Amino acid sequence: AMTTHVEQHARTFTCRLGRPLSYIEAGSGPDIVVVNAYGVSTQLWRPVVERLGLTNRVLLWDMRGFADGERDLKFTLADHAADLEEILDHAGSTSPHFLAYCSGTKVALTAYEKLKDRVQSFVFVGGNFWPMTDFGPMQCRFAVNLHNLAQMVKKRPFMAPVVVTVMRGNIIALPSVTENMSMIPEEYRDLVVGPFTSKEAVR
Repeated sequence: AMTTHVEQHARTFTCRLGRPLSYIEAGSGPDIVVVNAYGVSTQLWRPVVERLGLTNRVLLWDMRGFADGERDLKFTLADHAADLEEILDHAGSTSPHFLAYCSGTKVALTAYEKLKDRVQSFVFVGGNFWPMTDFGPMQCRFAVNLHNLAQMVKKRPFMAPVVVTVMRGNIIALPSVTENMSMIPEEYRDLVVGPFTSKEAVR
């Protein structure tokens, strides 16, 4: 079968903070907005964008505050949701569908409070809904444990290297996690665990 390449374009504009905010735009058609997880590179979504971009316009971005030059931002959930809203406005996206991954789920739902008239649908992939309280049955045990670890590091930053060691050695070595990781192409596995591989990222 013939493979069609979907061009990806980087868009940058000056946001409400007076700083540049960048996102990727690919394909054309009804809008699908990928709301990525905290600290996970958009490179993880490259094959998905290639597929979805054949029939849709896809928008996605690297959430701010996790790269070395952005740690001063100290973004909250509301800040990430504000970025999402600004990206939609800049892209002229009036009726998007949200595809939200892990912690991106709560960013999408927070933004939805202001965008109810625009958002057409949600798809949650491995959703992490904390601190929202209405999604208990959809919250996975991993997300609960991850939240507990995050709270510990917030109170005791010196524990960040311990969390890295646990995530690298114990958690990723669990049979269920190993099985899931084996389904991910090898070139993307480091992107999935990226937020847990250094003490700077964990903090």
